[in-house]
Amino acid sequence: MTGSYEGNIIPRTHLALRLGERKYVCDLVSVQEIVLYPDIDPIGSDPGTFIGTFDSARGSIPVLDLLGRPFDAESIRKKILVIAGFPAHTIGILVDELLENMGIELSSVLPLPAGAYGVSYEILQGVIDFDEETYYLINLERLATTWQDEFHPAGKGKKVSEGKERT
Repeated sequence: MTGSYEGNIIPRTHLALRLGERKYVCDLVSVQEIVLYPDIDPIGSDPGTFIGTFDSARGSIPVLDLLGRPFDAESIRKKILVIAGFPAHTIGILVDELLENMGIELSSVLPLPAGAYGVSYEILQGVIDFDEETYYLINLERLATTWQDEFHPAGKGKKVSEGKERT
C-alpha cells in the first residue's frame, strides 16, 4: 500500500549533515539542490552568518554559514552548499559534510537541552538520538524567514551589507 509506514518512522525524509563537530538533520523536502565545492561571491571578510551569494539558475542565492566563520575562499571551496527553497525565500547553507538521508521517528525528537548548540537556538526544533549519535533538527524554513526578516539587506531589520565593501 502506497504511503504506509511502519510505526511512525518516515523513511528517508531528512538529510543528515555536519557543521563543525556537530551533526544536524534538516527536512529533505525543502532541499532543492546540492552543490559540491561552490564558488561563492563574498559579501565581506568579517565573520558572520551571511557570507555571500551563489549564482545559480534560480538567481543569486544568499549563502549562510551557520557557525559564523570568517570567509576564506580556499576553505569554502572544500565545503558543500545545500540550497533550500520555500515560497517566499531561497537560501544556501554551507556545510562541511553530507552524511546520509535518514528516516526520523517522529516520537524520537526530544526538546533541546540547555547549553551551546553550535548554531542559533531559534532555528533548532529539537534533538534526535539516532544510532548512538546525537543530531540537532534544523528548521530550514524558520532559518530562511529569520534571515530574510532580520539580516537580508532588503529585510526589515539590520542590514548586513551596510558599511561593507564587496571583496
